Amino acid sequence: MFFALGRLVFISFYIADIWSAADSFSEILMSFQKGFKLDWATASYFMFIPFFIHLIQIFFSPPFLNKINKIYHWVLIILYSLLVSSELGIYAEWKTKINYKALLYLRNPSEVINSAQTSQMIGLLILMVLLSGFGIWLYAKVFHTSIIRIQSPWLVSLSFFLFI
Repeated sequence: MFFALGRLVFISFYIADIWSAADSFSEILMSFQKGFKLDWATASYFMFIPFFIHLIQIFFSPPFLNKINKIYHWVLIILYSLLVSSELGIYAEWKTKINYKALLYLRNPSEVINSAQTSQMIGLLILMVLLSGFGIWLYAKVFHTSIIRIQSPWLVSLSFFLFI
């Protein structure tokens, strides 16, 4: 869901460019359908560490493991929000999404900051904070609470194994 939200934000931000390149509205909507497999695979990779945390919790369940799991998810949410915000800024200049060239510019972060407009940087920073906040809220309300309600650690581990 969070990856689809990032895709929706990108499409909404550059709807004029995307609309001129697309043949129809259904082609734009197909990006969600085609991207779902990639989103699912990425989410499955991200679930590797929580899977092992829950596997350990079958045998013993110290409270710090839940905190590690929560922090891990929060970091992923913040990093993905940073990625979405960065792609919005880079696409305006390069007409392409983030690739390896963008990572080369991180050697000199002062050049990146000096080349961006202040208003654009502030806007993208606000967007990153909003996306991060929404993602953390979504994790807390939907995912984390539904996992906590499941009492059996065997069932939790089985569900993560099937998910992966």
